[in-house]
Amino acid sequence: MKKRNQSLLHNAVTTARKSFRLDGRAVRRALGGMFIVVSLSATVYLLMVVSQFVTGVSKAEAAPQVIRLQLVTAGNDAVTGHRLTTTVNQALRDSPYTIEIVERQTLPRREISKTLVVSRQPDLAPARYLARQLRLPADRVMYQPLEFNRNLVTVTLLAGDDLNVTTGSAD
Repeated sequence: MKKRNQSLLHNAVTTARKSFRLDGRAVRRALGGMFIVVSLSATVYLLMVVSQFVTGVSKAEAAPQVIRLQLVTAGNDAVTGHRLTTTVNQALRDSPYTIEIVERQTLPRREISKTLVVSRQPDLAPARYLARQLRLPADRVMYQPLEFNRNLVTVTLLAGDDLNVTTGSAD
């Protein structure tokens, strides 16, 4: 009886091994299926690339450029600060830039003799445009980054004694 159980067990194990053994036909089927999947994936990818190349990639519409302005005036004259704000708004009324006055500072004494436009970004175009609209000479535009720029200021206007706030030009 013991031999019979051993032979039945041996037959069961041998049969199980044979059923799990991969023959050449099964391997070819698996490789053929993988080849079809890879081929379809490559075809879909190439079609996507070609369609973008032919039709082009849609371009997002450019947002209007914003000048985030910091106004610095000298003296405690609130009227001058208001006139300066009005002058800047009028100068940039029909411009390609949108203006946001994000900060106003007033120095206690007359410490600014010449009006300066200071760009806080390496791109000087907005600062040059503001200076041109205020009829300031080109040498009054400079670049100096602002440390701890929490208001994200892009341009600082230092209004000096030479800026005529009624006409918006430098004397």
